[in-house]
Amino acid sequence: MPKKSRRRRRERSKGRDSLPAAPPPAKRVETAPGISWAGLLGALLGFAPLFALAVEILVDPPGVGRPFATVPLLMASIYVPAIWASVARTERRKSILRASLVASLILPFTASFIFGSVILFVMLAPATALLWLALGGPRWRR
Repeated sequence: MPKKSRRRRRERSKGRDSLPAAPPPAKRVETAPGISWAGLLGALLGFAPLFALAVEILVDPPGVGRPFATVPLLMASIYVPAIWASVARTERRKSILRASLVASLILPFTASFIFGSVILFVMLAPATALLWLALGGPRWRR
């Protein structure tokens, strides 16, 4: 009797070993949540006035000519990645919005030194504030 029970156990264990192993669970890829409305609105508020200024320069060129329109066009182009990152589900959304925020802070300072005007400060203030809020806004530490 004991020999038969050993054989049965061996046959059962062989059957178990021949089964394929279960596949490992799939890794879950974390993506950014839907649309960042504050980031999208901030990026559009930064892009739109600078693009409108470039169009105005192209339509009615000042004394320096139409090539001067490239300056506001280049300044507006820094907000295009923020528009894309606010709409698309990307893992790098915060870093892209942070880079646009930094550029949005640097632009008015450099322009005020070059042109001697604070108009760009006032024009880009809402865009800068909304990009800052899209990144999490104030972080109070206690």
